[in-house]
Amino acid sequence: DDHNVHEGETYFDLSSKIDLKTYKQPVLVSSTINLNPLAALFNLNDSDMSDCQTVFEYLGHELTVRCANDLVGARTLYIQCYSSPISSRRSIQRFYQGIEQACQQLDCTLLKTTSSAISSSSFSSLCTGLCDREFTTLNNTSHPTINEGDFLVAIRSSSGTVNTQGYVQLKELFQKKNIHLNDTVPFRTADGEEESFFSLLLQKSSVLASSLAKTIGELIRNRTIKAVRYLKDIGLARMIESLLGPFRSTLNIDLNGQQWPVMPPLFTWIYQHSGFSQDEMFEYFNCGVDYILLVDHTKITVEDLLRHLTETHTSSFYLGTFVSINPTPTRKPIRTPQQPIVAPPQPRTVQLKNISFKYPKPYQTAGALTNNSAPVVIKDRMKQPIANDKTRCAVLISNNDTSLLSLLAYSTSTLECAFEIVLVLSTVAGLSDIARVNELHPSVVTKVIQPKKYAARHYDLDQKVDDELQLHGCELVILDRYTCRLSHSFIMAWRGRLLSIYPSLLPSFRHSSSPIRDALQTGVRITGVTVHFIGESDTDNDGPIIAQESLSVTPFETEMQLENRLRTLEQQLYPKAIDLVASGKIVYQGKRRMSKINSTTSITPSSY
Repeated sequence: DDHNVHEGETYFDLSSKIDLKTYKQPVLVSSTINLNPLAALFNLNDSDMSDCQTVFEYLGHELTVRCANDLVGARTLYIQCYSSPISSRRSIQRFYQGIEQACQQLDCTLLKTTSSAISSSSFSSLCTGLCDREFTTLNNTSHPTINEGDFLVAIRSSSGTVNTQGYVQLKELFQKKNIHLNDTVPFRTADGEEESFFSLLLQKSSVLASSLAKTIGELIRNRTIKAVRYLKDIGLARMIESLLGPFRSTLNIDLNGQQWPVMPPLFTWIYQHSGFSQDEMFEYFNCGVDYILLVDHTKITVEDLLRHLTETHTSSFYLGTFVSINPTPTRKPIRTPQQPIVAPPQPRTVQLKNISFKYPKPYQTAGALTNNSAPVVIKDRMKQPIANDKTRCAVLISNNDTSLLSLLAYSTSTLECAFEIVLVLSTVAGLSDIARVNELHPSVVTKVIQPKKYAARHYDLDQKVDDELQLHGCELVILDRYTCRLSHSFIMAWRGRLLSIYPSLLPSFRHSSSPIRDALQTGVRITGVTVHFIGESDTDNDGPIIAQESLSVTPFETEMQLENRLRTLEQQLYPKAIDLVASGKIVYQGKRRMSKINSTTSITPSSY
């Protein structure tokens, strides 16, 4: 009980655990894990946490389970765990309690170490198991042979757990956003209750189910599965690149998220508030994937494999297929002695397609719905809970005569509309458009944030706006006659989800302070409106164009008349363009926008 076991006094007896005669070529295998980043993350708000003992129990459990899960196909024999010096005796007991509970689930033995063997600044563990030699090629450092057509399948057993590298990025995000572990998460949970980041991050990893392990073992023996990787350390994209090894120059893979299950909400929140691109998210995080299976395409089809895995009651889905890279022959450049040799850019090994970071639909209690009953509304942090999976939008305004009422009318009356307005922020008090929204759409939250109350006028105002957007779980930000200058940090945090509309056919009159007046003075015959993404700077209106609509300028037309006609055009075009982005048909790709699918929309192309 005092953990005073000395090295050399006891030995581990294999005969008490397993029968070696059942193995053809039995070998011992081991795995290690270090959870220092997880421990560092919880230490951020040590004084605020109400139950630090829970953290030590969780660390002990995760050190054991994650290390054992890495030995796919092996019989776990014993665990050795190492921890930083823990001053509290109660904390030590909870740490070993978590380990012992996990050992009971794994049916393995905990070998306690001496104090001299404990690292001074480490939470780590070593797991040793037994398996046949044929299993050792599954998850060691050697690279399996990968052929064109082989495919990857993902297994999700613990939806909320984060890989070790992800904890490093998560800690930086918490520090940047000044988030405390006891803060409430801004999204609904599975049971509909409010939850803190502290309790969300304490979700335990699941032990690999015996039925799943048996199915994988059978597929390994008949050479259907070439390799298995457990994502305990690095992100999904880096794991795939590591799996490819020497084949990276000849093969790549497209990860098509069209048929994937909904992304765990924690990763959606990270994506929306970190400023990471989708490529960066998959590089740093496991994104809800616990295992990846490399499958020989000549042995089984994707559908048959998923059917086998589904029979084990496991969440599994198709990731993508490896295809050959066909480099186009390039002419060798002529190089002068002064010119250095520059290596050509390497193509990305992992390409992302149709990836969606969206919160899941509200959960419903079993038996709560009948054929004639209304959907169950789950309590949320917002004034009016939402009972669908539409993209949540916020509208930022500074004047009247906006498209706000048209956006609300479109989103509430169009059957297949992919977005909804949940928040309206105004920088001016007493606007008639805000009063009309409160009258006609009382469920929409409206707030006034006046810049004069903030000293810096730019960053501080944007920080307040960003806080409100996070609080209400907004996914798209719509600018409509919003006159405040946006800071670079705000634009980068919401890049790809920040839309605006401009009263000209961009790039015409891009730098003009009055594009309507300039259009009349220059005598153009055609003008129009443009919906575009906000680029890295909002001053030049140079973001990727989403949609345009044109109209003819009539002779002797006044500036007020043309402005009214363009405003009507804005009210027709803006909702449709937002719908294209909210539905995922158009996505932000750096300096350009790209359609994800070939679809025919009702937006008339500009004849400009």
